[in-house]
Amino acid sequence: AVVSTQSTGEAGATIKTEAAVQEINVVDGKVKGVTLEDGTIVESNIVLSNTTPKVTFIDMLDSSHLPEEYLSHIKTINYKSPVFKLNVAMDRIPTFRGHANGPGETAGPQHQGTIHLNSESTSMVDKAFADACHGVASQRPILEMTIPSSVDPTLAPEGHHVASFFIQYVPYSPNDGEWTESKKADFVNMVFSQVDEYAPGFSDSVIGYDALAPPDLERIFRFNRREHLPRLDGIGPIVHATTHIPDPRLHYSSVGVVLVWGSHPSRWWGIGAPGKNCSQVVLQNKKKHR
Repeated sequence: AVVSTQSTGEAGATIKTEAAVQEINVVDGKVKGVTLEDGTIVESNIVLSNTTPKVTFIDMLDSSHLPEEYLSHIKTINYKSPVFKLNVAMDRIPTFRGHANGPGETAGPQHQGTIHLNSESTSMVDKAFADACHGVASQRPILEMTIPSSVDPTLAPEGHHVASFFIQYVPYSPNDGEWTESKKADFVNMVFSQVDEYAPGFSDSVIGYDALAPPDLERIFRFNRREHLPRLDGIGPIVHATTHIPDPRLHYSSVGVVLVWGSHPSRWWGIGAPGKNCSQVVLQNKKKHR
């Protein structure tokens, strides 16, 4: 995180936090920057947004600047999320069965990629999916675990680590009531006990966690209702958006360059590729207007 911030600054960028955008400014039909919630105006001929298409083109941009056909595509995107996010602080690196840790109980290669648990067979995945379709949180959810501090030690104090879990599948509104703190805690404890099966002692290493059910993701990150990857009907929003939203490079020229660079409208699954695609469009635009 520190290295990324330093490299960004060296490239001439300025990072501002706690600076929510209220509106994308358009003057004479061309984008001219953004207005922050505190009234500050940031001028620019290019706007890259990592919010959803709905927030970007409906909430932050005056709809009169966009063709009605395009707006109708944005308004009808259907996102139904079965994802539960879990961020964990640990006082040591996990020790997975069959994989010795590095010297001095340090991170090894097994910690530095994406770790998939509870997904040894398609039947496990199918059962987890079926549970959520019936309105209950999966009792054996798919656990996609990453330990970013294993590759970036600046994310945690020495000897400590942080992990992130992308957990599927859970319903937005469970049959037995909404997501309460107690219900989230029960679910988290179940997840930790299952991680223990792969990495004995994991639960004991946890010193704190932040649990985010689908409504929490909506509230904190301004996701549209039930929006996050992927959808419960089996067709992720990336595919859905690719099918129903016109190529942004063909459309955004009506107001200048306004690009959604997150995963929401990507042609392919993932986070990095959309950012790369947007950077290429920005570079092409800059060359065109030199």
